[in-house]
Amino acid sequence: MDELESIKEEIKLLRGIVESLTARIDRLTELLETNINSPAVLNNDASKFGTFNINQTVSRYNFQNFLYNEMLNIVSKADTSGTGVTAEEVAKIWGRSRSRTSEMLNQLVRKGLLIKYQDGRSIKFKTIKKGSDHMDEF
Repeated sequence: MDELESIKEEIKLLRGIVESLTARIDRLTELLETNINSPAVLNNDASKFGTFNINQTVSRYNFQNFLYNEMLNIVSKADTSGTGVTAEEVAKIWGRSRSRTSEMLNQLVRKGLLIKYQDGRSIKFKTIKKGSDHMDEF
């Protein structure tokens, strides 16, 4: 089979996959529209229909913001000298592993809420804004 025939066969295969997926999406959309007002969905049992519960998603988002706020407060209070703190120091206060703490600190650096820098052989973190409550950042 030459290259052109091979490409034609692949196109046929891909068209079949697209048609199959389109039909599946249509069936799922119909099922969702039919059942969206059912008692199961209204009573937060939406998992039966392949949907997600918006309240759980919002709760996870709020919990993440709570963790960010807690981490910022720990860094702010632990940095008594103003020279920053290491992930290990924060981990001891927070009661989590150093790796999980470092992951959270780096997320806050990416969000622009902490500064990360090297002090000799240590990697340190500092808050950009001093204060005890950072919830307004989110």
